[in-house]
Amino acid sequence: GGPVDLVAVDMPVATVPVNARRAADDAISRAFGALGCAVHSPTKERPGAVGRALTQGFRAAGFGIATAKTPCGTARRLLEVYPHPALVLLLNADYRVAYKVGKARKYWPDKPVGERASLLLEQLARILAALSAEIDGIALTLPAPGRVASLAGLKPFEDALDALVCAWVGARYLAGKARAYGDATAAIWVPQPMGRVACSSQAAVSRSTSGVSASRTRA
Repeated sequence: GGPVDLVAVDMPVATVPVNARRAADDAISRAFGALGCAVHSPTKERPGAVGRALTQGFRAAGFGIATAKTPCGTARRLLEVYPHPALVLLLNADYRVAYKVGKARKYWPDKPVGERASLLLEQLARILAALSAEIDGIALTLPAPGRVASLAGLKPFEDALDALVCAWVGARYLAGKARAYGDATAAIWVPQPMGRVACSSQAAVSRSTSGVSASRTRA
């Protein structure tokens, strides 16, 4: 791959220690809370040591955090992404997209496990189709409903799509088509999905080596 332009993560990051709720969390919750996309408060334990190590490591590698003071499109930054509002915009949805495996019982409490799996697959397929219209060459195939042995078997697909969402938001940011919600210490970046931005799955999925990755700290 080529040089790394950007790293995007689904994890709270900041220029100061992340121990409690931030202005970025409040800003996203105000803007997207009515759509079911409010942010849970970070704690000392989450992101905790993992978040500190990640932030410090990328800072040492020359990737400072993209805060609300960072001009959109600035390269060599660590970008915080929250997939839920990004997906609302990508899909032009009226409410938070029901695709999280761990919340399947909450989404459909009266449905048996098999039906929950089918309903989750419908949402995952919807997300994949929308991302495929934005990112070239995504090499991800979802299983057929009858091939899903358990809901847990869908978790790797959820994680892969979250990583692709981070890649997509990163591409929008580099194209100058994203908005920061936060302050001078931290920001959550949300895309402005107006027109296609050139991006390939090589640039997206290998963004651990070429710039974009995701981390599971939020539901």
